Amino acid sequence: MADEFAVLSRQAADAGTNVVIEVLPFSNIRDLPTAVSVVGDAGKSNGGLLLDIWHLSRGGIAFDAIKTIPAEYIKHIEIDDADEAVVGSLLEDTVRNRRLPGEGSFDVRHFIRCVQATGYRGLYGVEVISDAQRALPLDQAAQRSYQATIAQFG
Repeated sequence: MADEFAVLSRQAADAGTNVVIEVLPFSNIRDLPTAVSVVGDAGKSNGGLLLDIWHLSRGGIAFDAIKTIPAEYIKHIEIDDADEAVVGSLLEDTVRNRRLPGEGSFDVRHFIRCVQATGYRGLYGVEVISDAQRALPLDQAAQRSYQATIAQFG
């Protein structure tokens, strides 16, 4: 995987962009040691990790383990929240039942503190994939997402 990720990273560099691997509990890269190994072995500065609180939580990955990742490996962060128990399958839960940050069972503030402890100073995205969020008018969904998210950084 590291060799192929290196190839993909070179292609992305030619296009002037980064490329990331997202740790997913239902993939071949379902833990941090594997993800860090692939990125490290690929050895491309534009190739890195996307850490999504949902996938780490549902994959049973302790947030404190994030602190061991070199900051240069982290290219993007996604935050959201969820019920304590998975609703349906993992796939159903991830595409239908996410909650706004702070409205579920995840310790979003601790996740953010662990990311910041690495020295990461990049962007954070909100990835709330849910039936409830999709039902809202766009302006209301955006406003609620912003307010819920910014409150996690306080």
